[in-house]
Amino acid sequence: MKVQAEHNRRAREAEIAEARVVIDEALEALRRRVVERDISPIVRDLRSQGQAAADELLKQLFNNGLAKLDEANRDHIRRFGQQVREPTSPPSDRRAEASGARPRHGSGGGRFCEAYVTSTREP
Repeated sequence: MKVQAEHNRRAREAEIAEARVVIDEALEALRRRVVERDISPIVRDLRSQGQAAADELLKQLFNNGLAKLDEANRDHIRRFGQQVREPTSPPSDRRAEASGARPRHGSGGGRFCEAYVTSTREP
């Protein structure tokens, strides 16, 4: 009878451990959703403010220092700016994440190179 009781106790402890893992995962998922919900409006506002500031700077730039640029070159500069502002990871960081490695310090420069190349393509 002691052997059966010990077996039952161990089985219950294993079930409790499994349940704890499921509960912990559910709590973590809930925490992420709450944080995303709370932060989402802030991020949206910051992006909007950043876009407005960038648009104003481009307007000033085109009216002053680069007033002689034709519309094609202005579009090129606008596309470059949009690519730089993209909220994506640099290509080298994506490769590092996919392999499980940590990105190298300073690897974000690839983002600007990619943005330049992309901005020079015709839409």
